[in-house]
Amino acid sequence: NAGTDANVSVVVFGNKGMSGPRPLPAGKEAFERGSVDYFVIETDNDLGELERLQIGHDDKGWFAGWHLSHVEVTSMTTNQTWLFPCQKWMDKKKEDKMIQRMLTNAGTDSNVSVKLFGENGQEGPAKQLIAKRGQLERGNNDNFTINTVGWGAAWMLDFVEVVAQSTQQTVFFPSKQWFDAKQVGRGTLIPMPMNMAIALGEKGDRKIERTIDAVSNKPNAGKTSYKLEVHTSDLKVEVTVLGKQPTQYFVCRQWLDKKKGDFLIERTIQASAFLPDDGQCQYKVVVTTGDHRGAGTDATVRVVIYGDKGQTALIPLISDSKNLFERAQVDEFLVQGANVGNITRLQIGHDNKGWWANWHCKQVEVTSLANKQEVKFFCDQWFDKKKGDGQIIRELTPLVGGGQQQAALQKYTVTTHTADVRGAGTDADVYITLVGTTSRVGPRFLVPPSGDPFERGQADSFTFEAGDVGAVTQIII
Repeated sequence: NAGTDANVSVVVFGNKGMSGPRPLPAGKEAFERGSVDYFVIETDNDLGELERLQIGHDDKGWFAGWHLSHVEVTSMTTNQTWLFPCQKWMDKKKEDKMIQRMLTNAGTDSNVSVKLFGENGQEGPAKQLIAKRGQLERGNNDNFTINTVGWGAAWMLDFVEVVAQSTQQTVFFPSKQWFDAKQVGRGTLIPMPMNMAIALGEKGDRKIERTIDAVSNKPNAGKTSYKLEVHTSDLKVEVTVLGKQPTQYFVCRQWLDKKKGDFLIERTIQASAFLPDDGQCQYKVVVTTGDHRGAGTDATVRVVIYGDKGQTALIPLISDSKNLFERAQVDEFLVQGANVGNITRLQIGHDNKGWWANWHCKQVEVTSLANKQEVKFFCDQWFDKKKGDGQIIRELTPLVGGGQQQAALQKYTVTTHTADVRGAGTDADVYITLVGTTSRVGPRFLVPPSGDPFERGQADSFTFEAGDVGAVTQIII
């Protein structure tokens, strides 16, 4: 039903004037579906360079609705042609119900930008095409070269540097590997002895998270790298502690499941000389959302409770009874986790999902039903990637000194060094977990105060507060 029986008219606008309304007298078969119809109109003077064309109909006739593809206008004096695309209905019952439209010339003098999308994701911010005179005109094939800064989420990490600011201890974590879940076999060629070359950090393992052991010296980017292919025999391995050697326990108490808890299927577990109490503990968690505009959240809020005997798994605060975490609302939960002894700190955050994920948390109270300890954590901060420091996960310490101040947190500065190879940068969100001799913190998202982080050859520094983990021995990034 693209054709119309209505009366069609046009007005042509140029940089030297306009034509005024001109009817397009149609024969019986004009403006039918798929037809091309020709008309000649006269103007009192030369309109110059045509810029706009107004076209529409009077909505009369048995079938008035019309779908217009485009209009071409040719000057019979200069033989120059202008194209005015439409691709819309002129119908009071369809789309925006307009029966008159203003069309613009297909060429442009405006700034044109492009954003590239590929199988690995998107390129980043839109790139402006720098057009010369005569380009981006109707019928032109114009070539432009743009410089990209990395495709999608794939990231090549060189090394990470972590500084404990109170002691100024610096620890390095060498990587030299790709973080890419989608593509296999992309690497950078590294010179090797005897004129050989290999693909360093190939993406064959498809990992986007890695556990990296600490080293005391800064990695040397100029060292030669070698690819080792290790074939392990198909044998069972048993580890036995002989004689009176002390037994080490590795207590997990967390899911290894992509659908439960914190969704990890690989964990680093610290050794313990004793087996902690196997009993679980119930905790009452009371969360107060701030009284600010937009303070409520639709995201899933989760906590980790730390104590002098360990920590719980990541516990989601969920309930089927009502809308949770609304503005100025107090929500109470009864949860279960490992008995951590005396509560020392709390990690709280959300998964940044839902229609409205941003959240302002005023305070949290945690009560251990095992030892009746009640601890209050004051927060009064946004959990929002676009506000404040951009963090959506925080660590809180209890109020001390009569409830007026909080115990101090440790400040950590993390510096990532993205490799200087093609495609090394990433647009993905990057997070880190610090594993130390006494505890661990994380995951924490690395949110820059400004700029575009994790680009090729770039060093980016991030500072956040967390509980003291002792000497940092590993990171998960």
